[in-house]
Amino acid sequence: MARVRHTADVEPELKRQVKIAAMNRDTSVSDWIEDAVRRKLEREEPESRWISAASVPAFRRDWDSDEDAVYDELVE
Repeated sequence: MARVRHTADVEPELKRQVKIAAMNRDTSVSDWIEDAVRRKLEREEPESRWISAASVPAFRRDWDSDEDAVYDELVE
């Protein structure tokens, strides 16, 4: 699988801690961060993992639709 670059802004102290943690595990910062993100995602609720960025606009459109207003009345 191809790898892509992702950039995130973090506080200098967090950057220092990540560099030290990666060094202590004899791995690169990139590999350490990738592992940390994977572990975090594994702990997330299963429902939150299947929603893709492409599906969000569709959910928003359907959620705001007047066609499903009958369902809104059922939960009120």
